[in-house]
Amino acid sequence: MHLIWYNTTTAQYEYGSKTSFRALKTASTDPSSLSILMEFTSDKEHLAYKVIEELNVAKTEFMIRKNS
Repeated sequence: MHLIWYNTTTAQYEYGSKTSFRALKTASTDPSSLSILMEFTSDKEHLAYKVIEELNVAKTEFMIRKNS
């Protein structure tokens, strides 16, 4: 299983295995800063990276409009 999560520390959407997410959460000084957004039951890496790219672009556009 693979996941997309939002990391408030880096302010980015990220993609990885459930194992890597758990390791990141365990090592984090603020585990609540990691929120799972989507789960993929099979490896859909191409789709996941496209989703992340669009989310990060949308987040940036929202911030630009908000500050304008």
